[in-house]
Amino acid sequence: LSNRELSLVLNVGEEIGKKFQEDNDRLLKKGDFLILEDYFPHVDKKPHITSTIKTIIKRKNKTSYILVTRWDISELIAIQRKLELSNRELSLVLNVGEIMPWTWDISKNEISIYDATNNGVGNPEKECIVKTFKQMESEICPNDLPKFMALHDDILSGKIDKYSADYRAYHTDIGYKWFTIHGVVSKRDKNGKALIITGATYDISGRKHIEQTLIEAKESDRLKSAFISNMSHEIRTPLNAIVGFS
Repeated sequence: LSNRELSLVLNVGEEIGKKFQEDNDRLLKKGDFLILEDYFPHVDKKPHITSTIKTIIKRKNKTSYILVTRWDISELIAIQRKLELSNRELSLVLNVGEIMPWTWDISKNEISIYDATNNGVGNPEKECIVKTFKQMESEICPNDLPKFMALHDDILSGKIDKYSADYRAYHTDIGYKWFTIHGVVSKRDKNGKALIITGATYDISGRKHIEQTLIEAKESDRLKSAFISNMSHEIRTPLNAIVGFS
């Protein structure tokens, strides 16, 4: 059949008929089966996305034919596209807010960190970083480590279900940065033992810098006030003596 004849038989447009014929030619050349996604007209006269399997059925002493099986996956594709868009929007929000969600699988000793700030927005391979707890521990500032480990012991022992803390972690490019970490036990075994902890880490270096600047500014104001007060006293003392002498 020509492309036009095929399109008339299938009641589809000539362009779709041409695509069908090209797929059939590929199938005949391949010789067994073909799996593909294509568009196929529906009763609503709109092309729907279908998952198609075309198989050559060979029969001895009889005419061989092509068996075509189709599944309408238009709704599934639409959902996947919405999910991809939502994931991308979420990645952008996490990137702007410098937020890193993470999941700690205690039994596997794996901490999966979703780092949208790692130049990997939209690329799961770059966004997901997997570390062990020992690796995380080695990056924490020694001054903050005791507090961090105490929280770690409390949540594993069941004393607490969630925690929050500020700490410094080392980055090879710029040294220590400040972070806030929030974690909660999201899964336990039948005995109540923590299996999975889920949380998020925020970069608060900017906030800490502002806090330190305010502390230094207040200290500077205090020193200025003390200096002025002292100078006033030093100036008043000789003046009083002169007035008393006169």
